Parts: sequence; C-alpha cells; structure tokens
Amino acid sequence: DFRLRSEQAPPEERAEAAAEPPSLLRDDPRWRLFWKPDRAFAVPKASVKIFLWLPEETVDEDAVPSRLWQLALVDHLSEPLYDAGPAGLNFDVSTAIEGVSLQFAGYSDKLVLLVERVLASIRDFDGPSKEEFGRALDIIQREQRSFDKQQPLQYAAYLSRLCVLAPEYSIEFLRREASRVTPEQGRAFASKFRSQRQEAFGQALLHGNLDQAAASRLQSALDKLPFRALPRERLTRSRLTQLPPGRDNWLLRPGLNPDEANNALVCLYYTGLGAEAAVMTQLLQSIIQDPFFGRLRTEQQLGYIVQSQADRVAFVGRLALAIQSSVATPDALLAAVDEFLRGFRSTLANLPAAEFAAYKVALVERIVKPDERLGEETVRWWEEISLFQYSWRRRSEESQIVLGITKERLLAFFDELIAQGGAKRRRLVSAVFAEGPGREAAVAAMRARGEALGATIIDDPDTFRAGLPRWPLQDRGPKDSL
Repeated sequence: DFRLRSEQAPPEERAEAAAEPPSLLRDDPRWRLFWKPDRAFAVPKASVKIFLWLPEETVDEDAVPSRLWQLALVDHLSEPLYDAGPAGLNFDVSTAIEGVSLQFAGYSDKLVLLVERVLASIRDFDGPSKEEFGRALDIIQREQRSFDKQQPLQYAAYLSRLCVLAPEYSIEFLRREASRVTPEQGRAFASKFRSQRQEAFGQALLHGNLDQAAASRLQSALDKLPFRALPRERLTRSRLTQLPPGRDNWLLRPGLNPDEANNALVCLYYTGLGAEAAVMTQLLQSIIQDPFFGRLRTEQQLGYIVQSQADRVAFVGRLALAIQSSVATPDALLAAVDEFLRGFRSTLANLPAAEFAAYKVALVERIVKPDERLGEETVRWWEEISLFQYSWRRRSEESQIVLGITKERLLAFFDELIAQGGAKRRRLVSAVFAEGPGREAAVAAMRARGEALGATIIDDPDTFRAGLPRWPLQDRGPKDSL
C-alpha cells in the first residue's frame, strides 16, 4: 500500500511544511512520544526512532553485557526477520553508554508491524544462548584487538574523550570486563526489558508517511515494555568536564601500533555553553580552515592530514585543530599550531569587510539549507529530541545569531578563548608519539616544555576528569521554543 497518508503541501509551501515541528503525543514519566506526518516529500516511507535511557548507577556493569545482548539479539532476529530487507524495511538495535537505541526505516505500509515484532522479540528474548554468547564474545574481542591498529589521530581523539567526557569507557576497562563476562550477565541484561522493577525513560519519534492510527499502534507496542519510570535526574547522560580557564592541559602517550610511523596531535579549544558560543566557533573555523591547511600542509608539509573542525559536545562549542605527521614530533606540531594562531590574529583583524560578510553569508546558507530528503529531516528532529533540546526553530535562531556577529566581536572571542594567553582559553592537547629510537626522549622533552609553560600534564585521564566540575546540562521542555 503506497498511498500517502497526509495531504501534501503545494510546492511553494513545502519548505515551510518541512519546518513544522513534530507534535507531542505523549509526555509522562515513562515516555515522550513525537509524531510528524510528512507533508513535504510525498514518498511512501517513514522512520521510527526510539531510545531508552538507563540508570547512571549501572553504567559500568552494563558496559559489556549490553553489547553481548545486542549482538546476540541481532543474531537471534536475523532469520525470523530476514524478509524485512527484501520488503524495503530495515532496523538497527544498538547500545550506547546512555542506553539502548532502536531505529526503523523504509516503506511505511509494514513499518509499524516491524516495530511491533522487534519490540515483542526484545521482551521475549531470554539473552544469549551458549552458542550466541560465544559468537558475540568473539566479535567483541576481535573489535578490542583491532583497537591497537587504529590511526594515531583516532587514538589521540579517543584519549581526549577520556579526559573530558563522563561517563566514558577506556579500552583497558572494556578488555578487563570482556575477559570475565559470563552468559548469565548477558541474560541479566536481557531481563531488563521484561521486568517491572527495571527503571528507564524512553523517547520516540514517528516521522513520515504514518497516520494517527499508526501512532496509536506504536504507543500500544511501547506500553508493553513494562519498565517503571526513571527520574530524569538519574538518567545516564554524557557530560563534559569544565577545564580550568587560562591553563593548558596536555596528555602525552606513545602510539599503540609498533608498525605505525605517524605521530598525531589534536588541539581542542572549548569555547563555552550555548548556541552563541557554538555559532561563533563555526564562523571562526570557516575563516581558519583554508589558511590553517595551506600553512601547515601545503607550505610546511608537516603532515598528510591537517584538519580543522567546529562542533559542539554536550552543548559546549569546540574548535579542533588536528595533524597526523611522519616528519615532525607532536611537540613540533604543537609549536606550528601556536605559531599559526599567533599569525592568524592579524589575518582576522585585517580581513576586509566584504570577505567577512561573505563568510557569514556562507555559514547562514549552511545553517538554513533546506532538507532535501525525508531522512535528513528525521535526523534533524531526532537530534533535538535525543539531546533534550527541542529547539524546533534552531536554524532560524542560529542564522540570526550569525548575522549579528561583528568582526570586532569575533576578534575578541578569538583573543579570549583561542589565542595564547586568553583569559578564558580552555585547551586540551592530546599527543601520540610513533614508535622509534627517539620516542622516549621526545615525550620527555615535550613534557618538560609543558611543565615550564605551566600546563597541566595529564598522567591519568580518569583522575584528571574526576577532579573537575562538569558543564551543566541545558535541557529544555518540548514546548519551550514553540
């Protein structure tokens, strides 16, 4: 049945229809359920996204059993749900530190039926059998062995996460847990989904060619998961450590792969909480991007990978400058980054007004770019829901922030948060040293230089992270931005 369930907007109104936020169908201590019928793309397809947050008290004990359960469940469902793929339907069950994710997409006619069958299977699944346990554990241990073969830049990024994100699993912790996990632990995790004593909180989004009747069916299917309400303050939530202002923080580590010839450096600058800090960081990165690559990659030829990126982590703006190099030590790479930033200030200060305006226009165009496919719109709404932001007008609001930024404000932002000596600069440096005869001396030399400059040298990421406050959550209500 490929009939469209909603009246489609005329072509001139489709962008406006796509911008209409989802409706809140349910908001109680157990569930928040959102529904957005499609009026813009006129395709007989839909998506259902569900996330279950679990208690923060069980984060560590669930680390490996949850992955065992997920792998065994997918193995268990592969045969009975084989026909879903040829019918144009797909689903994914995955686990994260915060809880369990269920995602469904495809032709809308049978999509809710697929959701019902998967949810019923999760309730009925006892956990891994002996054979399923063996296959799942083998996959986990192979994944853990491959960790040491990752690129140095990936390893440096991983190390930086250990320093600032909580909760976060180290590879040492995961390997230790995998070495002693039992089938009973996998089955104990499976029992959470049929226990009335288990606490959880869920959110779900239905989006696309689905009508009110489909939404009602989904509500009924969700209600059959018998967990009791988990208070919001006890949900497992990813939080960011608040680095002390005005002081560098350096983590120096040898690389894991003896055959890897590359060093890596990641410099992370945390620029503050909220939309304005994030948007200012995006604008600054768009101006930094080409000269940073041109100076360090093209002119100095310091590394094949030279990157800059702006994003937000746990609602905090972040600028990342990263290099992977076989010709320079991390200390030399850091010196090159610092030299570049010193010179960049005059580049920014002398940027002609017309060029500055062009950067702003380009950023606004990226922010307000209309969704071209139904799936793009789904991702946008689900990000707002899953992060408890519900900023339904974010694109309009943030584009207005960009238009209000002056070059003087951006220069002050750079001086305070990015430049060396900035009063509010919060920088984390993650350095990975390649195998070689001079590695120990290079690590010692960089450590000594960092100490002489007053940087905090991070010996144990867990201890470092535990000793610092966290940025506050910025949760909003589903109706706050309507």
